[in-house]
Amino acid sequence: MIDDVSKAIVIDFEPFYSADYTLRKMRTEEYINDKRFQVHGMAVAYPGGRTDWVQEKHIDKWLYKHRKAPLVAHNMYFDGLILNLKYDHVAPLMLDTRLMANAVFGPSEISGGNSLEAVAERFGLQPKGKIEAFEGIRSESLTAEEWQALKLYATNDADLEYKILHKMLPLLNRQRFELWLIDHTLRLYLCRPLIVSRKTATAAIAKVRARMEDCMRALPKMKFDYSYQKPYQKDGAKLKREVVVTKDVDESVLASNPQFSQLLLQTLAKHSAKVPMKRGKNGMIPALAKMDEGFLALSSCPIPQVRKLVAARLAKRSGDTQIARLQSLLTASKFGGFRIYLNYCGARTGRWSGGSGLNPQNFPSPARSTDDFEREVAQLIRDAVRCPRGMKFVAVDAANIEARVLAWWAAQDDLVQAFGAGIDVYSEFASGTFGEEVRKPKDTDSKKAAARFKLLRAAGKEAILGLGYSMSATKMEARMRGRPDVSPLFESGDLNTERCIAIVDAYRKRYSKIPALWRKTEHAFHTAVAGVAVSVGKVLFSPLRETGRSGVEVHLPSGRRLRYRDVRVGEHNDRVTSTRKQWVYGAGKGSKLYGGLLVENIVQAIARDILAEAIYLMESEGFWVAYHVHDSICMVVPSGTAKAALKRCSDALSEAPLWGQGMLLGAEGEISDSFI
Repeated sequence: MIDDVSKAIVIDFEPFYSADYTLRKMRTEEYINDKRFQVHGMAVAYPGGRTDWVQEKHIDKWLYKHRKAPLVAHNMYFDGLILNLKYDHVAPLMLDTRLMANAVFGPSEISGGNSLEAVAERFGLQPKGKIEAFEGIRSESLTAEEWQALKLYATNDADLEYKILHKMLPLLNRQRFELWLIDHTLRLYLCRPLIVSRKTATAAIAKVRARMEDCMRALPKMKFDYSYQKPYQKDGAKLKREVVVTKDVDESVLASNPQFSQLLLQTLAKHSAKVPMKRGKNGMIPALAKMDEGFLALSSCPIPQVRKLVAARLAKRSGDTQIARLQSLLTASKFGGFRIYLNYCGARTGRWSGGSGLNPQNFPSPARSTDDFEREVAQLIRDAVRCPRGMKFVAVDAANIEARVLAWWAAQDDLVQAFGAGIDVYSEFASGTFGEEVRKPKDTDSKKAAARFKLLRAAGKEAILGLGYSMSATKMEARMRGRPDVSPLFESGDLNTERCIAIVDAYRKRYSKIPALWRKTEHAFHTAVAGVAVSVGKVLFSPLRETGRSGVEVHLPSGRRLRYRDVRVGEHNDRVTSTRKQWVYGAGKGSKLYGGLLVENIVQAIARDILAEAIYLMESEGFWVAYHVHDSICMVVPSGTAKAALKRCSDALSEAPLWGQGMLLGAEGEISDSFI
């Protein structure tokens, strides 16, 4: 069907909506399943650009007639779900011009977030019409004039989408393969929802709420003075005055940054202590985020009241997040199950991102949880997402894929061979850093020994992954202090500022070809900006060939390209080294560029292409790929074939693609009844 894209028909449903019944306030599934849902009709644009309007009563007949036709929409997540839920229709090929725009322009390069209006403007096409005139009007209440206006609006949109489709197709690299990936991404959401255990989700909500209540009960009765600016009017002018109120400490105070900051300030002041601060966009601000070093330090503060306040705030903020996630799962269960929404090319590198209110990429990990309660809740959330009966989840991770790709591209052969030999490079680097044996914990290890191995290896992993992209000692220290799986090493004295500097120096000396790669990449980028193409290994940097646009195209080994548009010298405040001149790209103030960041972008893009080819291979062999994230694939397979599926997917992710000759990959996975 990919070869029939020239025969694709653009569709655009026009449903009823109102001020309180709109996609701005509701999930797509909720909106379509609502009793108020009504389709006025559907605009279509046929090959060649002819447009038509299909009345709602004729849509079933139209779909049957065109049942073999590829269908395209701008946001097929919406139009495709209408097709699925209301007309029991799934097209043989589904494409989305919004997702194509992500690949062609980048997910956020166009002001407006790749909306139809924004993409049309980017191509210099006629502006999209206005729909506001039809707000709140049911089909049966539309006048003849309103029907005519609605048809004109809808067919203009369909025509616009058709023109956009055919302007973008030539700009889509690896067109056939990437179109397949778009179709695959849409089907994850539209065709195979996973089952939600309402019992498990409800039990998890009750457990989280009980924890929050326990933390509130542990707080002593406290009051504090809260000041805020209250708006008022005088003689027609808008003014503000400061108001001071005395408040009891409740959950709303714990959830509010300004209120909690004042509460903490007044509590610490009584003991001649200060609120920890951090650098924000506009100067210093209170460090109140969960992973802020200063805030984490307060959890062991000698003042009991402060420790209890910190525990209660963490329970409140984390609890609200987990309850919202679980409530979304319960809502999803009402409408057929948990639909996996992934945003194709949602990141600059081409990686998928999550979205639509329930992002499985952000599900808490039991393995990374900091205490038994968090670990239990994280597992309950995953247990709430189930396979159909008689099926298993099979998840396979591409082991150390970014570090392997980086070593391969940099020609850091000793590191490449270490990965190929199955050496645990994270443990090895940590052993050299800390001067003691480091390895993955074994079941036979004592609890204390296993915990130390885990801490030291996590530090080695953080160093290997972060330092490969030119991370400084200052940044590495800040990141490690902010990670619960590493930060105890600072308390024990195993890590400090001097040790972090030594780690950076040791990494750059041992793997010297990687710092050389940063310099070569930055030079190649600058050369391409000047109009000359140059290669760094198997990656080609060339001037951007778009009329009226400056920039660089990065040609990846797979054949896909990354585009950096509107490249110029600008000022960028990195919040650490202050404002300095450097390369930036994109609209507005632009995004910063330097050698290490370019290397990171390219390595992640190559890793994405490896994962994508493995996904294609598994689905072409008949496996149901239910979900994937960055470096892992999760399949749903019959229980009796789970072991075979695990081996096949591990082999697929361990085999370098034809364009990655010399790359030594690896993979590991597991079988589970729970969502992985």
